[in-house]
Amino acid sequence: MQQSSSPAPIDESQEEQQPIDAGSVRQRRSMRERPFTNEVIDFARENLWEVFHIHDQNSRENYRKISSGAGFPDLVMFRTDPSGKASMVVAELKVDEEYSRLRPNQRPWKDAFEQFIPYYEWRPSDWDKIERVIIYGPAEEDSTLIANRHSAAQPEESRLPWYFETIISNLRNDINEQEFSRGDRASLKRMDIERLNSPVFQKLATRRQLAGIGGENSERKWATVVQGIAMLSDYDTGRYVNFGEALFSAGDRERKTAFYSEHRLHQLFAARDQMLRSLMARAFRMLASAEIAIFWPQVAKLVLNDGFNENEADRIRDEIAADYYAAQARAERRASQSSVSDRE
Repeated sequence: MQQSSSPAPIDESQEEQQPIDAGSVRQRRSMRERPFTNEVIDFARENLWEVFHIHDQNSRENYRKISSGAGFPDLVMFRTDPSGKASMVVAELKVDEEYSRLRPNQRPWKDAFEQFIPYYEWRPSDWDKIERVIIYGPAEEDSTLIANRHSAAQPEESRLPWYFETIISNLRNDINEQEFSRGDRASLKRMDIERLNSPVFQKLATRRQLAGIGGENSERKWATVVQGIAMLSDYDTGRYVNFGEALFSAGDRERKTAFYSEHRLHQLFAARDQMLRSLMARAFRMLASAEIAIFWPQVAKLVLNDGFNENEADRIRDEIAADYYAAQARAERRASQSSVSDRE
């Protein structure tokens, strides 16, 4: 199988009209992504796919246009064969190893699309796979997996509601709004999770109808999440770090050693029920001392699915571990490069 022709050259005169801030990692990464994106789009169109792509999502001119859909995948494509059968594919394109994992705002889109449509993360090293999907369509196993998700879906009572992330967003807004006093936040921070001795929490739980969401011990699980949001509320600026990365780096991407040790991480993953809630509360206190904001839907899903949907809880643990060890690998690479530089 021969690779497609080279992507159309980029108009350098247009590039000159959009000066690049040398200090902006995002814009530099965008420049490297463009040829790869063009190549995939050109190859897809050669093979009769209709392609939807938001051009240069990182440009300042387009930021306002897509801000309400932040994290949306790079490509959505469909093709109809002669029999009238349509195929659809969603793809997120990555070129930079350091940023090759999905960002927090990309994961909800991935989770939603994967329930119905084959979703891929493509990198230049995946070109053989890209060719197979574009030429022949989504692999049969990908379509079968999606069908199985519907036919063997878990009972409604063992899943969190589809509007779960809206609940988390509303709780964050409740705790961060001006009308929510320092005394109310202090009450949540001091709350005994097992005794549920905060009237402020009871008020929030009633307002947001939390009862029963998360199965057994759901009130204590929600108390854990709400207490964590309160602890980190002073640092909630709208810029979030994945929980695993936050545990390793505490928001400092130049950090060389783990903020939250690997031993503690293993203990956290092994913990269940009351022990999990206790260890999560300790982790939140540590992150509060580092003044960092984390991606709450991921954390809340782990806490709420404990003892309720263990398959989903294990999937979240895997995500957190992957982010933690990706941050560790970056630190090791920096340490190695620094060592080589010192010897030179």
